[in-house]
Amino acid sequence: MTKLNMIRIPIRLSQLMRWGHERGWSSSQGPKGKKRGAVFDEGRALHHLLDESFGASILRPFRLMVTPNRDQANLYAYSTTSAVQLVETMQSCAMPEHLSVIDPTSIQEKTMPDEWLAKKRFSFDLRIRPVRRLGKELAGLRKGAEIDAFLYEILNPFADREASEEQMLASGRSRLLVYSEWLQEKMVDIAAIHQEQTVMARYCRSRIARGGAVLEGPDVTLHGVLEVKDGEKFFGVLQSGIGRHKAYGYGMLLLRPAPVEKIDGI
Repeated sequence: MTKLNMIRIPIRLSQLMRWGHERGWSSSQGPKGKKRGAVFDEGRALHHLLDESFGASILRPFRLMVTPNRDQANLYAYSTTSAVQLVETMQSCAMPEHLSVIDPTSIQEKTMPDEWLAKKRFSFDLRIRPVRRLGKELAGLRKGAEIDAFLYEILNPFADREASEEQMLASGRSRLLVYSEWLQEKMVDIAAIHQEQTVMARYCRSRIARGGAVLEGPDVTLHGVLEVKDGEKFFGVLQSGIGRHKAYGYGMLLLRPAPVEKIDGI
């Protein structure tokens, strides 16, 4: 089995933003060059910075962890490339301005396990963009439009009628439930998500720049507990990431020790 490493790279946020603005990752154009609203997409800037510094798709998926009021953040990524190889590549190929964002001498690594046993439990920390694509034109949205998975349920209710957010909440279909079920769909035959132990640690709406469009949607961090079903497929999920936009800072499955299960009477 391919060796998988967890890589840690310190990132200077002020320099990342400066580099991103200089490269034009701070705005997006609509059809025929029409402005659709400027947005600095941190994930897009990192996507291009990592590819230019280390090679296309070498560091995927990744997650930027930011401490409030600090200029230095930590980027974590899974990669089959070692830290030594990454440093050698950056020293040989990176542009001088890349070195203002990343100090190659600070790159660290940890080798991930080769084997993942079925029924093994882990806590997880996962940043996702839970979206679906419309299969047909609906409510003024074009076919193929990318929309919030929660909004998708409102527009495509189980009873073939439109339901309001209040009705969904009254029926128990909360955002947390919809998003955790969305995650379970992605993990079918791979791992079981313990719904009762899943919490939405962070939720916001964010705007991202993709190609010539600015997309607005959910930016969600879930914390929970999972149980591995298929170790080989689970390894594949760690390596490839979960959901859409996993090349832009979403979908990296971070693992923590699972809580100790209580035994009745003890």
